[in-house]
Amino acid sequence: MTRTIESALNQTRLADEIIVFDDNSSDATLEICRKFGSRIKIYHNPDGPSGFVNGWKNAIARASGDYISILHQDDLLYPEFLEEIEKAISLHPDVRHFFTPCDKIDAEGNITYRPQNYCSGKIYRFSGNEYAEAYERVKGHIHRCPGVVTRRDIFEVCNYRPEAGHIADDDFFLRVGLHTDVIGILKPLAAYREHSNSETGHLSFFKLNRRLLDDYHFQLASTSRNPQLSPFIIRTFKKWESEYIHRLIWYGLKNRKINHIAYGLRKWLNLDNRFGNLRFDLSTLPERFKNFIRNRHIHFLRAKSEKLPTFQPEGKVVIIAPHPDDEVIGCGALIAELTETGNPPHVIILSGGEASLPPDSRLTKDEIKAERRALTTKALGRLGLSPEYVHQLDFIDGKISEHSDSLKDSLRKLINEIAPDVLLVPHQGEGWTDHTCVKNMIKGMTPDSCSIWEYCVWMWYYNVWQGLDWKNAACIRMTPRQYQKKQNALDDYFRPLAPNGMPWSGQLPPLFVKAARQDVELYFKEK
Repeated sequence: MTRTIESALNQTRLADEIIVFDDNSSDATLEICRKFGSRIKIYHNPDGPSGFVNGWKNAIARASGDYISILHQDDLLYPEFLEEIEKAISLHPDVRHFFTPCDKIDAEGNITYRPQNYCSGKIYRFSGNEYAEAYERVKGHIHRCPGVVTRRDIFEVCNYRPEAGHIADDDFFLRVGLHTDVIGILKPLAAYREHSNSETGHLSFFKLNRRLLDDYHFQLASTSRNPQLSPFIIRTFKKWESEYIHRLIWYGLKNRKINHIAYGLRKWLNLDNRFGNLRFDLSTLPERFKNFIRNRHIHFLRAKSEKLPTFQPEGKVVIIAPHPDDEVIGCGALIAELTETGNPPHVIILSGGEASLPPDSRLTKDEIKAERRALTTKALGRLGLSPEYVHQLDFIDGKISEHSDSLKDSLRKLINEIAPDVLLVPHQGEGWTDHTCVKNMIKGMTPDSCSIWEYCVWMWYYNVWQGLDWKNAACIRMTPRQYQKKQNALDDYFRPLAPNGMPWSGQLPPLFVKAARQDVELYFKEK
C-alpha cells in the first residue's frame, strides 16, 4: 500500500487529487494512509466491506477532478504516467478514455512480464469496436486497471457493474467504447501486481473457478446490450465459460470432489441456457476433428522426410515468396545455411502483405505494408541475409494472380538480372491462389538450365495426401544453430502485434504455427 501511494505522489506531473477509499478494511490500511498527511484524502466506509467494485464506485463519486484513474491497493504508476496522459489529452481533447499497457510485478516489485509485442511507443486512436477487439485479442489483455484514465462524465452513462464480478474491469472496458474513441499510449507506464494475497489469489480453486464461470455466464447473458461485441469476443466468452466448466468437472473427478462435478454438470446442462455450453462444446467438434487429421498429416510428412536426401542447391538461388514471412516459414533454414556458406540466396517478395489485417482496421494498406516490410528486414537479418539480396515488389496481396503486365515484367527483369541456377516457389498443394499461381507466372522467365523446386508453407497445414512426388523430394534437417535462427526469425514475424491486437502477419491457426516451427523443411523438385 505504501509503495502504491508513493507511486501516485511521485509523478513528474503531480496529481490534482489523490483519494483513498477504505471499505472498512481490517488490516493496517488506514494507519498507513494517515502517514501521508494532507497529501492524500482519506474516506472511510464504516458499513463496509461492500465489495471491490462498490469501493471503486464510491471513490469515483468522491473525486472532484475531470479525469479519474483507479489504482488498486497493490499496483503502481510509473513517474511519467500522468505527464504522458496529459499530453495525450491535449492531442485528443474529444476522447474520454485513455490507457497505457502495464508490466506484471511480483510481491517484491520485480518485473515478471513486460509487454513488448504491441508496445511501439506510439499514441494510437482506437474506435470503440477496435478497442474492444484489441482488449480481448491480446493475451493477458492490452492493459489492466492500473494505467487507465477516464473522463468523469463517462461514468454517468457507463460505470463499473458489481454483477460483473471478478471481471468487472473487463466488463467496463468492453462497454466504454460505446461512448467514446479510446487513446492508447503504447508503452508500459504502470505495473500490475500478482501475488497470493491479491483479490483472486486467496480464493480456493473451487470458489475462483465457480465465480469466473458465473461471471462469463453474466457476460454472455448481456451481449445483446453491447453491439460492440464481435463474434470473436462472444466466442471467447463461450470458450472461457466452457473452460471453467471443464476445470471444475476434471478437478472434481481427479480429487473425488462431488460438489465440483455436480456444479460443473449443472452449468454444462443448463436448461435456462438451452444447453448452451453443451451446444458450444459440440460445435467445436468438427474443427477439433479437422485439427486431428491435420496433426496426423504433419506427422506423416515428418515421417516421410526422415528417408529423404538432404536438399543442397548449388549456384545462384532465388526464393519467390508471395507475402512477407512465406520465405522464412518455408525456407528459413535454407536461407541461414546458404548465407553461412557464403552463397546468400536472393529473396523476391511479391506483395507487401497489406491484406493481413481486416478492412475495418484504422491502419491504411500502406501503413500495414510498411510495418510488414520492416519485419522482413529484421527477420531476414536474423538469418544473416543482407538487404541487398531482398527484393520487394508491389503485387497486390490477395490478388497476385490478377497482376498487371508491368508487374510481371518487373519480376521477369529481376529474374533475368539474377540469372538463377535454382528457383524456389510455393508448393501447388498450398491451397491458396496467391501461392499456387506463382509457378505458372514464372513460366518462360528462367533459363532452361535453371531447376525449379517447390517449398512448403501452408502445405503442412492443408490435408494434402495425394500427388506428392516423393521420388523428387528432399529436405533440410536443421542443426540446433539453424533451428534457433529460424525460430528467432519466425518470432520477428509472428509476435509483433498491430494496435488492434492482431499479429501483423494476420491471425494464423495455432496448428499452422506449430507446423512452421518444426526442425525440418520439405522441398519437391518440379523441373
